[in-house]
Amino acid sequence: MNTKRFTKLSLRKGKPDFPFTFRLVAALGLLLLTPALHAAEQKVVAAKSALERGHVLTHADLQMKTIQISGARTRYLTDPKEATGMTLKRRLRADQPITRAHLDSPVLVERGQRVLMVAMQDGIEARTFGEAMKKGRKGEVIKVKNESSQRVVSAVVADTGLVRMLNTVTK
Repeated sequence: MNTKRFTKLSLRKGKPDFPFTFRLVAALGLLLLTPALHAAEQKVVAAKSALERGHVLTHADLQMKTIQISGARTRYLTDPKEATGMTLKRRLRADQPITRAHLDSPVLVERGQRVLMVAMQDGIEARTFGEAMKKGRKGEVIKVKNESSQRVVSAVVADTGLVRMLNTVTK
C-alpha cells in the first residue's frame, strides 16, 4: 500500500490558523482518505514537569509539544504567553497539554491584607487604607473594611494590594 503524508494550513473563519497533517492512501489506483489514518497535529503548550495545584506558571514551567488533535473537543493553548503568570486550578502531569480550564488568574489580594482603597468621582480621587475581608483576583468584587471608619464596603480588585471602590465614576 502506498502512503503519502501532506501538511496543510487550516483557514477557518474567526479561528486561529494551525497546520495539520493528514495521510492519503493509494490503494488500487484510487485515493482514499480514511478516518483511521487521519491525523491532525498541532503545537500546543504543555507542562515540562508535574506541577501542583495553586502553582503560578513561569516560562520555565512550559514547553511546546506536538499532539494529535483529531476528534479533540478541547481547545489547547498555543501561545506560552497565555499561561505565564496564571495559577493552576488543578495538578498537571509532565507533558500534559494545558487548556484555559486548567488556569485561573493569580490572587492579587489576600484575606486580611492591608490594601489601598481608591475612589474616583468627577475627577477627584480619594485614597485610604483598608483590610481585605477575603482574597480576590483581578476584576473580582470583594468586601473591604475601611481602617478609619470601620465600615465594610465593596470594591473591585485592580492590582496587587489595590482596590477601586464601587459606585464611583472612573474616567
